[in-house]
Amino acid sequence: MSDHTQVPLESADDPFFDLDPHPTIRVDWLAITFFTLDNEAIMEAVSDILGILDPTVWQMRKSGLKSYKKSWEGPHGIILAFSPGRPDRHLLIRGKACASISTEQMDALLDLARRMGKVTRLDLALDDHDKRIGCSEVLASFNGPTAVTHAKSAHIHEGRTRQGQLMGETLQIGKKTGRCYLKVYDKDLESGGLIAAIRWELTLKDDLAKEAILLHFEGNSLGMVFTAFLTRFLDFRETGKGPARDRPRCACFAELVGAAEKAQVPQPERPATLSRILPWFWNQVAPWLGVIMEICAGRPDATRQVLGLDSAKVRRKAAHRKALAEGMEGLEEAMRKNGRDSILNPPILPPAPCSDPRSPVTVDVGGATATDVDGDGAKGVPHSP
Repeated sequence: MSDHTQVPLESADDPFFDLDPHPTIRVDWLAITFFTLDNEAIMEAVSDILGILDPTVWQMRKSGLKSYKKSWEGPHGIILAFSPGRPDRHLLIRGKACASISTEQMDALLDLARRMGKVTRLDLALDDHDKRIGCSEVLASFNGPTAVTHAKSAHIHEGRTRQGQLMGETLQIGKKTGRCYLKVYDKDLESGGLIAAIRWELTLKDDLAKEAILLHFEGNSLGMVFTAFLTRFLDFRETGKGPARDRPRCACFAELVGAAEKAQVPQPERPATLSRILPWFWNQVAPWLGVIMEICAGRPDATRQVLGLDSAKVRRKAAHRKALAEGMEGLEEAMRKNGRDSILNPPILPPAPCSDPRSPVTVDVGGATATDVDGDGAKGVPHSP
């Protein structure tokens, strides 16, 4: 690993300024989606930032990446993925590639992402060389009364080599499918002694990654960005009365993040649409709505009264009126986006199986039964059942 990528935090504005030894921090993963640049423009921009003059360093790979059919591999193992006919391209810079890129070059890549693309994932890795808090201590605090977080899950899993040798334990807080999650592990073991530190690896996705980069380019160090988003995701405060933000931060955690204030991220506007509402409706409303409809079967007036539909008209918002204006076609489109069957063209049921005309058919005749022995539709003499 290149030493120049492990950046000591030396500014008095950094939350780690008084810590000895200084923690080091860097970008450990960067994923960018471009919508307006073609492959050649992206490769040229990345090569210019990294000081690569030879265009042949980019080689076509035999496989794509995720949903992209094809991909190029460039300097330091950077991957550019694309699909013929798709307007978007995806640039992926994994941990090892990030470790080979200088701080100035990474800032230039972040600026490129900010101006020309959309960051879908950003990992910030802090190495605590003094090993102030370990995985077990963090997990114990997470399960205790001092934790302040929206994360619901935390677990430790072991990393082993193919030969079964223990490489260390990793604590993961939050789900990988979420917008933010945290991993804490002993980098000393994982790196074979190359980096003697406890690593705190914070993953930010989509709007959180975007806000983190904007905060960095407002003149804040990566250290301040890291602690702001870490304490937004997870904090440890002393127990007591009053809001958590007014209580003192636990001493062991304060040693790492100081008096950092959590990042204030504006909530993205998510307009209510039928396609967004339907999954919630199916999970939360449909079961009880079905019960009410069965109870009020044949009484539409009772159904409307129970649901308060007559009074709801005055409370309908713009999203409700828009959905009504779209009508059945809008509902059909929402069903399609959520993978449900068409409601405009219901499936045609196969015809009921016909009986074999050569088989006897028993029919009901005035409370008695008659048998069509010949299968020609003529009924025989009725007999008592």
